[in-house]
Amino acid sequence: EEEDDGKEAARALLDLWGVGDPACNNGVAILLALCDRSVGIFAGRGAKEQGGLTDKVLNKIVSRITAKFRQEEAP
Repeated sequence: EEEDDGKEAARALLDLWGVGDPACNNGVAILLALCDRSVGIFAGRGAKEQGGLTDKVLNKIVSRITAKFRQEEAP
């Protein structure tokens, strides 16, 4: 359920801020929860299919960010 909340928050931000092209559904949002030291990346279908942001690539990015959280003192 928390993941669903994160996805809804990401969609709302993408729409509010006008990230990406709505016709192409190519927006990308990175949500950082500093206190929890967690991260989520949410990409529109266009970003995944035509932009090369596969789930594998997105998971690799998340892994790198969470590794930094473990290494450093994040607020």
